[in-house]
Amino acid sequence: MKNIKKILLTISIFLGTMHITNVKALSIDDFENNNEVKNSVSASITKDEYLKLRDNYSDLLIDTFARDSIDSILNDDGIVLDEYIATTTYSDNRGNIISSNDNIISEESAKAISSKKEVNMISNISDISPNEWNVKISTTYKRLIMTINKDSDLYNVRVYNEWLKMPTVKHYDVIASRWEGNAIYRGGIEGVQNVKLKNGTTDFSMYNLEAGFDHIVHGNKGVGITMNLYDDATEIVNSMSYLLSNASKSKIIGTYQHATSNAISLSQATSYKFTSNGLGGCIWFNTSDVNNKYDRMKGVYYILP
Repeated sequence: MKNIKKILLTISIFLGTMHITNVKALSIDDFENNNEVKNSVSASITKDEYLKLRDNYSDLLIDTFARDSIDSILNDDGIVLDEYIATTTYSDNRGNIISSNDNIISEESAKAISSKKEVNMISNISDISPNEWNVKISTTYKRLIMTINKDSDLYNVRVYNEWLKMPTVKHYDVIASRWEGNAIYRGGIEGVQNVKLKNGTTDFSMYNLEAGFDHIVHGNKGVGITMNLYDDATEIVNSMSYLLSNASKSKIIGTYQHATSNAISLSQATSYKFTSNGLGGCIWFNTSDVNNKYDRMKGVYYILP
């Protein structure tokens, strides 16, 4: 087996992240002379597996999938939750979100959005005050996936967010997960931001405790990673993973919260607690001002048997 994904020599560690620049993202060309290659997170993928995944997932998302997520998707060896979500926010002239709502969209609509075709969205704005002036309406399109795979006594929980259309604001977003029940956190927190840039290359940022604590929040009932989105990205996949034990009958929730304003610092974007009443059923920032700068997209959840 040969890993043909070349990596440039420029590797840097800053603000709790490891940053690697790749020549290109995984594609069918990588299998021209190889039946098996490794993606950016070192998961081995055969050509047959790649072709099956390619029917439903983008190259950048496949390039970010861990091996146990691939097994869950292709072999029913675990739990897979997968939703296409359109989140519409209504903001006042100070950028504070007044209201938001989510629409689950079809795979066909998601593909049309990704290919830059127009898709009409119908939103309910009945809860917007008729006295509110200068309401700004914005819709973002994302694909939220959570996989759960049991390995011996440990559960691998992974949350993926794929942007179907690039957002206007690219700042400090948060990908997070929370659990209820008797589950015990066993570490392994790690995050990835895998992006395709305007020049055709890909950048790959890894977030873990070895690189630093700047972007990571973890508590007794939840974990989260704050990621600063790349300004010149044309495709973005964010992911995070962690380990649990004793998780039988536990409820696992995954969420992705998008910052709708650039007026948020890293300190503010990592100052939150884990609560069922929070954004996406996961997190609640320390101030209402910061909470009002995130899009409140719904999360996904699963209750383990």
